[in-house]
This record gives sequence, C-alpha cells and structure tokens, in this order.
Amino acid sequence: MQEYIQWKAAADKFSDKNDKDGAAVCRRLMMVCALLLGGCAMTTPISYTDGKPAQFVECSASASWSVCFAEANSACPKGYSILQQREQTLWANKALTIRCQGAL
Repeated sequence: MQEYIQWKAAADKFSDKNDKDGAAVCRRLMMVCALLLGGCAMTTPISYTDGKPAQFVECSASASWSVCFAEANSACPKGYSILQQREQTLWANKALTIRCQGAL
C-alpha cells in the first residue's frame, strides 16, 4: 500500500487539476519530443574497411553537424581525419566515420 501511495503522489505532481483542456499534457508532450529530437550523438569503435581501428559517430537527424563534430572531438581529443561523412533523409541519422590521430 505504501508503494501505491508514493506512486500516486508522484503521478499527482504531473497532473494539473485546473487544466480542463489538456494544455498541460500537450506542453509536457512537446517538451519530451523536443528532448528526444534534440541533438544527441554516440560513438562506436569499429574496424574500418582497411582493417585499422576507426570511430563511427552517429548523430540524430535533427542535430546539426556541429553536434557530430563535437562528439568526434570528444572521441579524439588529439584530432581526427574524416574517412566518410553521410547524411540521409529527414528521419535518418547523420554519420561520420573518423580515425583518431595517433591511432594504429
């Protein structure tokens, strides 16, 4: 019962009892969508076609290239060379394949 009371208290924080038209729910949904569509990027170590180590940097479609390059800079603080750069349709991601300076 205690868990239900805690869950109910948490749920009540997200409900707006004075909101008759659902505007608060819409605002919260828009904030979640903005966070999900915001610039996010991730780096994965890979073996490139020549067999040498490289990094695959993938960014969300809504992110600017500066987000991708910032992620590449984080992955390779001493610099990098771009092996491949691609951008597809609206819903596809942007991607960089890079090789860090000083990598074997």
